[in-house]
Amino acid sequence: MVRPARASDEQLVRAFYTAAIWLIDKVEREGWYWRTNYLREHVGCTTGLRFANERSPGIYRLLARRHPELKEWIKLKPCAQPTPGMFKQVELLLAQARKAADRAARIE
Repeated sequence: MVRPARASDEQLVRAFYTAAIWLIDKVEREGWYWRTNYLREHVGCTTGLRFANERSPGIYRLLARRHPELKEWIKLKPCAQPTPGMFKQVELLLAQARKAADRAARIE
């Protein structure tokens, strides 16, 4: 079996751009969360292009230079504390589950 050649920067920039546009649509229309790591995984899964994870920061920089409209989206950010209310939906689901468990315990 022949292993595919390593992807060129140009191939990766095009693939990352397509993935970024797709993810931005999901974030804006369906409330998804932005993750630059998602772009890397999306490119690998949908195109089969082979590249080492260490190349990702360089590809993100190239992408930002070639497509300045994406610069704010693809900034490499340090890890940050979760914002208050970020897990509001999860907390609501947990509260509902606790209430249901309490009701079930009272019925028995």
